[in-house]
Amino acid sequence: PLPFSFDRASSATRVNKDGLIETVGSGEPRIDYKDDSKGALLLEPSRINISYPSEDFSNQLQGASSTFGTVISPNGTLNGSTIKSTADGAYKGWNKIYSLTDNTYTFSMFVKYYNSQWISIYKIGEAISRFDVKNGVFGNNPSNLKSVDYGNGWYRLEFTFTASVGTNWLYVYPSSESGEVSSLGDGVHIWGGQLEVGSYATSYIPTSGSVVTRVTDVLPIT
Repeated sequence: PLPFSFDRASSATRVNKDGLIETVGSGEPRIDYKDDSKGALLLEPSRINISYPSEDFSNQLQGASSTFGTVISPNGTLNGSTIKSTADGAYKGWNKIYSLTDNTYTFSMFVKYYNSQWISIYKIGEAISRFDVKNGVFGNNPSNLKSVDYGNGWYRLEFTFTASVGTNWLYVYPSSESGEVSSLGDGVHIWGGQLEVGSYATSYIPTSGSVVTRVTDVLPIT
């Protein structure tokens, strides 16, 4: 029992004692163990994951294939995917078109090494951001890209950008060190795509056929 009242009118995720992402029910406080072995109460504002489905990438590909259930994801189940380039060339991987407003957004995705050392995130109109997924370091020093180590080889890449009104096109793909070209057979494990309004990524919000809202954690002051 907690020595205070708490409320949240939706389910939400946390990192449990085993280091795995799990969902807790509506009204249940989240004691999060990410980077804190004793656990800490996780309080977040309301956010909407407008990227869906968040764990199925089979219909959002360009010059690539996607195989579901090839790797254990950060939630401890066999539901991670592997995307592989099916041709040589630029931007061969996952891609998605979003219709956005004039605002700051953060896109995030969990990635893990498969056979391509480099993974790139690219938004049309901005520079390519590169990450060495094998060694956990950046290939350049992008101010708008952040990585968070989730253990077992998984990193959450967080890419913040200012959207243009209307169509915004995002790419995530295995690449060369230069960040643009993919080669036939290059691959990377991915899981948990999320796009939200804001200058930073919040806890993972799973989606399937539509957007999902995690509402504000409420800790009344008495």
